[in-house]
Amino acid sequence: MKTIILKFIQFFLKQPLKKIPKKYLKEFTLDWKVWVKDMYINEVKPNFLVRKYTEIQKENNFELIKNNKWWNYPSTDLLLFKALEKYKIENKTVAIMWSQTPWYESVSLYYWWLPTTIEYWKIISQIKWLKTVKYLDFKKNITEFDVAFSISSFEHDGLWRYWDPINPNWDLEAMKNMKKIVKKWWLMFFSVPIWKDCIVWNAHRIYWKIRLNMLFEWWKLVESFWYEEKMLDIDTIDSNNQPIFILKNN
Repeated sequence: MKTIILKFIQFFLKQPLKKIPKKYLKEFTLDWKVWVKDMYINEVKPNFLVRKYTEIQKENNFELIKNNKWWNYPSTDLLLFKALEKYKIENKTVAIMWSQTPWYESVSLYYWWLPTTIEYWKIISQIKWLKTVKYLDFKKNITEFDVAFSISSFEHDGLWRYWDPINPNWDLEAMKNMKKIVKKWWLMFFSVPIWKDCIVWNAHRIYWKIRLNMLFEWWKLVESFWYEEKMLDIDTIDSNNQPIFILKNN
């Protein structure tokens, strides 16, 4: 019933575009260096909807993490656990950039970090030690964190999939803005899909030598987990192909 009501509401909202507007095409493709693939996803939601994160969700996630199980991205989540074991820094604050469920919040708490979820929509947290804030409110009073998680997040920015305005460079702007959020000399745990530079409209971007270098322009790459160029030899796009990059704000 809830799904039917949501789709009914969406009918009255302005829907995402199924094709890149011609006036943006050159910029999205970086002067035609990046190819375009169609994959339309409509996840526009009215901004009065509220998510609720509960202790039960956290405890269920803890069981998965304890048993080295993944939630959404099989290899990426397991690589993140590996990275966190190596960069084990307890009792630090961590910004979670965008969130659908409290999975990465639970990962943070499991490793004794203090998470704050930054999201466009309102989230009510019933999880002890987890704070939440709407992005527009956060922009008015930016707080610095010791660490940040951006796991499969910024590749969606600026595509109108989630009702964010069309912006060919919003992913790059997001990376630059993260320098105001992560304390100097501290780390961001980061992932995006890796293959060959491509924009899959309106689902996500895929990164390789051109746009990945643009993403990392303001950061120092400290280490990567499971990133090798031979990963790019596959013939098909796989949005689950997301290594973990450790980036330093310097």
